[in-house]
Amino acid sequence: MVEWIFLLRDITKPITLMGYTMITVVLTADVCLFYSMYRFLNDFKDLAFLLTTSGIAIIVNQKMYVMYTMNHSVHRIIEEVNIILERTSKHPDQANEMHKGMKVFGLAYKVIYLSYRLTVILMLSSSMAASIYTNEKNLIIGHVVPYFDHKTTPGYEINYVFHLCQLYICLVIVLSFDICFYGHIFIACSHKLAMIHYFHELDRLTEESDDVSHNEEIEECLKGLITEHQSHVIFMTNLADFTSMSNFTVLSSSMCSIIFTIYVLIEFFWVPGFVFIVPLITQLMVFGAVGTVYVIYAELYEAAIYNCKWYALPPRAQKALAFILMMSQSPILVTVGGYAPLDLQAFVAVCI
Repeated sequence: MVEWIFLLRDITKPITLMGYTMITVVLTADVCLFYSMYRFLNDFKDLAFLLTTSGIAIIVNQKMYVMYTMNHSVHRIIEEVNIILERTSKHPDQANEMHKGMKVFGLAYKVIYLSYRLTVILMLSSSMAASIYTNEKNLIIGHVVPYFDHKTTPGYEINYVFHLCQLYICLVIVLSFDICFYGHIFIACSHKLAMIHYFHELDRLTEESDDVSHNEEIEECLKGLITEHQSHVIFMTNLADFTSMSNFTVLSSSMCSIIFTIYVLIEFFWVPGFVFIVPLITQLMVFGAVGTVYVIYAELYEAAIYNCKWYALPPRAQKALAFILMMSQSPILVTVGGYAPLDLQAFVAVCI
């Protein structure tokens, strides 16, 4: 898939022709956007359309920048996930939890892939329907290409083809980032559940053992727990570094686009506004919901530490669990620009 080729690009190698094409199209679209704002400064409807799409343009630019400058984080994330999968494969219960996470990853990929493509189809359909209904030439996106009149032939066709190319490239960029983000969040949740099985194993060993002070199985179980916990911290740190600033851009830019759209809808019935506002609101709600899911799993992991029979373990093991508990009380969370954890509470706070 093009998305994975883009996502897993080796940043030590020169940018390919396809990469330069993507950068050129996105930057050209930015120039067209600023040109169109100046041109339609006195046209309320066209200017509103441009302000709405500007939020999406900012998101695409930010994600493209991250993809081309921070791919090393993606490689580290995938490398750590592969190490986790290899370790947990030796334990049936943990392997089952990680298998569920990978299945959810695959499902998330299909849902995101389908929903974004349906959104593009909806944009194309709405522009065609508007053209038929008003008997005018309507473009997919608000900005126009300079020196080509979008109201006449062949200027309209040139603008339309450019918009199609832009939509495809923006789709690749957004899909690449979101698949990586959402998929690995679900894997992180599964890893939390896999680590909880260590506490169940510790409880079983303390109940069956007459002498816990020199029990090698307890030592091995504890070493495995510490190893998985450290691996999870590395995994989440890389994911947070990769997505933190982009999350802030997505949240703030989407809210600006929604505000512009609502302002226009108050003035008159605006079909393109509905095409933009529904996917944006849905994306933000899913965005916050996924962050909330990880927070819930982090709390489940913390509760498992509290509920295990730590008092029956030898002092050395109790100290290790106390250290893990201390770190779990302040887990590495995916944030919105380092400001707040990415969850529905942050989403509501920004909206209000």
